[in-house]
Amino acid sequence: MHRRRAGLAAPLPLLFLFVAFLAAIGYLVAASLVRRTAPVYPPSPTSRERRPNWERAGDTLTVDASD
Repeated sequence: MHRRRAGLAAPLPLLFLFVAFLAAIGYLVAASLVRRTAPVYPPSPTSRERRPNWERAGDTLTVDASD
């Protein structure tokens, strides 16, 4: 008869899931600390005209929120 010590041996899948959980948390923390860059567009002139067919291509509006 084989005897196991109670509480000393955790199942292997449980250990694997715990390590995967720690890796995911580490990735999320590291990704939140990395500074990302956003595309920057020049400010639009106040009296501008839209391109032809702008309805299909879309329109870009730049907001200066530095103040």
